[in-house]
Amino acid sequence: MRSDKYTYFDLNNIEDSALRSLVAQSIVYARNNGVEFTLEVKDTITKLPIELLDLVRIMSVLLNNAVEGSADSYKKQMEVAVIKMETETVIVIQNSCKMTMTPSGDLFALGFSTKGRNRGVGLNNVKELLDKYNNIILETEMEGSTFRQIIRFKREFE
Repeated sequence: MRSDKYTYFDLNNIEDSALRSLVAQSIVYARNNGVEFTLEVKDTITKLPIELLDLVRIMSVLLNNAVEGSADSYKKQMEVAVIKMETETVIVIQNSCKMTMTPSGDLFALGFSTKGRNRGVGLNNVKELLDKYNNIILETEMEGSTFRQIIRFKREFE
Protein backbone atom coordinates (compact mmCIF):
# COMPACT_ATOMS: atom_id res chain seq x y z
CA MET A 1 0.00 0.00 0.00
CA ARG A 2 1.31 3.42 -1.00
CA SER A 3 1.15 6.37 1.34
CA ASP A 4 2.54 9.84 0.88
CA LYS A 5 4.52 11.24 3.79
CA TYR A 6 4.28 14.99 4.07
CA THR A 7 2.22 17.55 5.85
CA TYR A 8 0.96 20.87 4.69
CA PHE A 9 3.11 22.37 7.46
CA ASP A 10 6.15 21.07 5.58
CA LEU A 11 4.86 22.55 2.33
CA ASN A 12 3.96 25.86 4.00
CA ASN A 13 7.47 26.13 5.45
CA ILE A 14 8.58 26.92 1.89
CA GLU A 15 7.83 30.65 1.72
CA ASP A 16 9.11 31.00 -1.85
CA SER A 17 5.81 30.59 -3.71
CA ALA A 18 7.43 29.35 -6.93
CA LEU A 19 9.35 26.59 -5.16
CA ARG A 20 6.32 25.70 -3.04
CA SER A 21 4.17 25.41 -6.17
CA LEU A 22 6.73 23.21 -7.92
CA VAL A 23 6.92 20.86 -4.94
CA ALA A 24 3.11 20.74 -4.68
CA GLN A 25 2.87 19.96 -8.39
CA SER A 26 5.44 17.18 -7.93
CA ILE A 27 3.37 15.66 -5.14
CA VAL A 28 0.38 15.45 -7.49
CA TYR A 29 2.51 14.21 -10.42
CA ALA A 30 4.04 11.51 -8.19
CA ARG A 31 0.65 10.41 -6.88
CA ASN A 32 -0.73 10.22 -10.45
CA ASN A 33 2.22 7.98 -11.38
CA GLY A 34 1.90 5.65 -8.38
CA VAL A 35 4.98 7.05 -6.63
CA GLU A 36 5.19 7.35 -2.84
CA PHE A 37 6.28 10.93 -2.09
CA THR A 38 8.00 12.02 1.12
CA LEU A 39 8.62 15.70 1.88
CA GLU A 40 10.62 17.10 4.79
CA VAL A 41 10.93 20.83 5.43
CA LYS A 42 11.46 21.58 9.12
CA ASP A 43 12.59 25.21 8.92
CA THR A 44 11.10 28.21 7.16
CA ILE A 45 12.69 28.54 3.73
CA THR A 46 12.71 32.05 2.30
CA LYS A 47 13.78 33.22 -1.15
CA LEU A 48 16.78 31.37 -2.55
CA PRO A 49 19.73 33.26 -4.10
CA ILE A 50 18.81 32.48 -7.72
CA GLU A 51 16.77 34.16 -10.45
CA LEU A 52 13.14 33.03 -10.36
CA LEU A 53 13.01 31.67 -13.92
CA ASP A 54 16.26 29.73 -13.40
CA LEU A 55 14.91 28.23 -10.16
CA VAL A 56 11.70 27.15 -11.89
CA ARG A 57 13.52 25.59 -14.85
CA ILE A 58 16.10 23.76 -12.71
CA MET A 59 13.66 22.44 -10.13
CA SER A 60 11.12 21.44 -12.78
CA VAL A 61 13.69 19.26 -14.53
CA LEU A 62 15.03 17.69 -11.34
CA LEU A 63 11.62 17.04 -9.77
CA ASN A 64 10.05 15.70 -12.97
CA ASN A 65 13.07 13.45 -13.60
CA ALA A 66 12.76 12.09 -10.06
CA VAL A 67 9.07 11.29 -10.47
CA GLU A 68 9.62 9.65 -13.86
CA GLY A 69 12.66 7.70 -12.65
CA SER A 70 10.88 6.38 -9.59
CA ALA A 71 7.70 5.57 -11.54
CA ASP A 72 9.80 3.22 -13.71
CA SER A 73 11.40 1.55 -10.68
CA TYR A 74 10.36 -1.36 -8.50
CA LYS A 75 10.14 0.65 -5.25
CA LYS A 76 8.40 3.73 -6.70
CA GLN A 77 9.67 6.07 -3.98
CA MET A 78 10.73 9.70 -4.02
CA GLU A 79 11.93 11.97 -1.23
CA VAL A 80 12.46 15.71 -1.18
CA ALA A 81 14.10 17.47 1.76
CA VAL A 82 14.77 21.18 2.07
CA ILE A 83 17.29 21.88 4.81
CA LYS A 84 18.27 25.31 6.10
CA MET A 85 21.80 25.33 7.44
CA GLU A 86 23.95 28.13 8.83
CA THR A 87 25.56 29.16 5.53
CA GLU A 88 23.44 27.42 2.92
CA THR A 89 20.08 25.98 2.01
CA VAL A 90 20.22 22.42 0.70
CA ILE A 91 17.60 20.70 -1.41
CA VAL A 92 17.88 16.92 -1.65
CA ILE A 93 15.85 15.14 -4.31
CA GLN A 94 16.14 11.38 -4.06
CA ASN A 95 14.34 8.68 -6.00
CA SER A 96 14.36 4.97 -6.54
CA CYS A 97 15.43 3.91 -10.01
CA LYS A 98 15.45 0.72 -12.02
CA MET A 99 19.14 0.60 -12.77
CA THR A 100 22.39 1.10 -11.00
CA MET A 101 25.05 3.23 -12.62
CA THR A 102 27.91 5.44 -11.65
CA PRO A 103 27.08 9.13 -12.06
CA SER A 104 29.30 10.72 -14.65
CA GLY A 105 29.52 13.86 -16.68
CA ASP A 106 27.55 12.02 -19.37
CA LEU A 107 24.36 12.60 -17.37
CA PHE A 108 24.61 16.28 -18.23
CA ALA A 109 25.62 15.81 -21.87
CA LEU A 110 23.13 16.99 -24.47
CA GLY A 111 21.18 13.98 -25.70
CA PHE A 112 22.10 11.61 -22.85
CA SER A 113 19.01 9.86 -21.53
CA THR A 114 18.05 6.64 -19.81
CA LYS A 115 14.47 7.19 -20.99
CA GLY A 116 14.83 6.54 -24.71
CA ARG A 117 15.34 8.45 -27.92
CA ASN A 118 14.73 12.14 -28.46
CA ARG A 119 15.27 12.93 -24.77
CA GLY A 120 18.27 14.12 -22.78
CA VAL A 121 17.87 17.88 -22.87
CA GLY A 122 16.80 18.63 -19.28
CA LEU A 123 19.95 17.91 -17.29
CA ASN A 124 22.05 19.62 -19.94
CA ASN A 125 19.88 22.73 -19.50
CA VAL A 126 20.27 22.46 -15.71
CA LYS A 127 24.05 22.40 -16.08
CA GLU A 128 24.04 25.44 -18.37
CA LEU A 129 21.81 27.38 -15.97
CA LEU A 130 23.91 26.46 -12.92
CA ASP A 131 27.11 27.49 -14.72
CA LYS A 132 25.92 31.11 -14.31
CA TYR A 133 26.06 30.85 -10.52
CA ASN A 134 29.16 30.41 -8.38
CA ASN A 135 27.06 30.17 -5.20
CA ILE A 136 25.10 27.06 -6.26
CA ILE A 137 26.53 23.54 -6.36
CA LEU A 138 24.79 20.45 -7.73
CA GLU A 139 26.00 17.06 -6.53
CA THR A 140 24.82 13.81 -8.08
CA GLU A 141 25.06 10.49 -6.24
CA MET A 142 24.03 6.93 -6.95
CA GLU A 143 23.77 4.40 -4.14
CA GLY A 144 22.40 1.00 -5.13
CA SER A 145 19.09 1.71 -6.85
CA THR A 146 18.76 5.19 -5.32
CA PHE A 147 19.54 8.29 -7.38
CA ARG A 148 20.16 11.53 -5.49
CA GLN A 149 20.57 15.17 -6.58
CA ILE A 150 21.77 17.60 -3.91
CA ILE A 151 21.61 21.33 -4.64
CA ARG A 152 23.50 23.63 -2.30
CA PHE A 153 22.50 27.29 -2.36
CA LYS A 154 25.20 29.25 -0.52
CA ARG A 155 23.64 32.22 1.21
CA GLU A 156 25.12 35.59 0.38
CA PHE A 157 25.99 37.63 3.43
CA GLU A 158 26.19 41.40 3.38
